[in-house]
Amino acid sequence: MSSCSEWWVMTRDGKEEKNTGALSLLRREHVELIDEIGGWYGNIVLFNAGQGPAWRLWELKLPQSTLRAEGKPRPVTSGEAREVAPSLAANDTIAFERLTAALHIWKVDRASESRRAEAAKLTHDAAPDYSPNISANGRWLVFERGFGTKHNIWIKDMQSGAESLFVSSAMEKYSPIIDGTGRRLVFEGREENVASVFTAVQGQAPRKLTMGCENPTSWFDLNRSILCKEGLPSKIKMVDVETGALITVLEKKDYSLGDGTWSPQNQYLLFTASRNGTAKQVFAVRFRESARMPVGEWIPITSGTEFSGRPRWSGDGKTIFYLSTRDGFSCVWGQHFDPQSGRTTSPPFAVIHYHNPRFSPHVVVERAFSLSAAGDSIYLNVGEINTSVWIGTLKRHHSFSSLFQSQR
Repeated sequence: MSSCSEWWVMTRDGKEEKNTGALSLLRREHVELIDEIGGWYGNIVLFNAGQGPAWRLWELKLPQSTLRAEGKPRPVTSGEAREVAPSLAANDTIAFERLTAALHIWKVDRASESRRAEAAKLTHDAAPDYSPNISANGRWLVFERGFGTKHNIWIKDMQSGAESLFVSSAMEKYSPIIDGTGRRLVFEGREENVASVFTAVQGQAPRKLTMGCENPTSWFDLNRSILCKEGLPSKIKMVDVETGALITVLEKKDYSLGDGTWSPQNQYLLFTASRNGTAKQVFAVRFRESARMPVGEWIPITSGTEFSGRPRWSGDGKTIFYLSTRDGFSCVWGQHFDPQSGRTTSPPFAVIHYHNPRFSPHVVVERAFSLSAAGDSIYLNVGEINTSVWIGTLKRHHSFSSLFQSQR
């Protein structure tokens, strides 16, 4: 809900209009409008909005005599599920959609063998799980968990299955990556909407490494450095995790670069490039550990006609996994790669399809989604949505409706 938007009322002939002040009132109450107004009955407006993690139907007093919002918004439904798209009839009958959603982390084994790939759910908490990252040895899985912007960073021991809290703080946290010991991670933190890269050791307070860089994506040089992106158009940077020293690794005029992922096995860097807002394309470039800088041509992995992102190396550095819309859906694809020739050795193959819009990475906002790989397995978070249509009757209580009856 933009801070400068408002609800206005206009006469049918369009000659008169009036600012109701309704959205300003809702902002003061920390209620965020989601959809259009569902209906106006008497002096009450029905709408749906969010407050914290809950999406409810609400009502607000808007007298037709003054056309100025007053009082406080009141919830009509419980908000146990996400209630959207309300529609109100003249007889006070209401219809709306109720959404139940989940966001869990899944593991896909044997990902380089398309016909044998097999997926299994790894997390089951009621809170959504964001930005999964697996350690290179496959032992430790880190992710964000929480509602709204209140995400804490959790870690899962893939041997024991135990989950525990790793970093808890009021700051906004994104894109954690974990080392092979499971004791040290790096993540993006935002303070007053300014991005910084932090490092954290289990049991200690996070330490800021550098400001301005965001979205850490990969370790480099025996976990001594990490790759992130900076600026707009963005460039790929490297941060020393001890000193915070920052250097530019890759940049190109008018191109936004990101998703830098390095393989110690083949000494190549994967990344995405987008020019002037065009679709992202995946490239690889030679990046020897001793060189400290990529050299040579950019090797195209995907075409410029599809949207591709989150490229990741398999553990042996011989397969590239990535998310692509090449078949019209957000699916995980792969390509085999020969480090000796620096070329792909197979056409793109589907690792796993997500053609059901109710179960897909497509329903996950870009900031919350991630793809990670260890060995021949990939890890990603997939959104699950179920919908049902409810109808009921608004029962008037004096001038305000506060009771609700519903039925499937």
